[in-house]
Amino acid sequence: MKPELRKALEAELDRLNARVDAIRLLLETAERGSTVSAQETETVPAMKSTDGRSLRWQNASPEQRKRWAAAIRAGKKRHKRNGK
Repeated sequence: MKPELRKALEAELDRLNARVDAIRLLLETAERGSTVSAQETETVPAMKSTDGRSLRWQNASPEQRKRWAAAIRAGKKRHKRNGK
């Protein structure tokens, strides 16, 4: 497995585990009828979401990047702007 993909999957797993813990905590507090202070709960740092396109670009060969850039430029030339 590629390290970038593994890192993205591990980050997603951490976020999902944090959500599961939060749901369990809510269910427990609903049963007990008491509230939990913010200091007792564990916070999860915000993670940058990994975009598949950026991973493809990072892992692409220089030739592939050149072809993609040329295709993007060609597409921009086709779409003329309606300017003054």
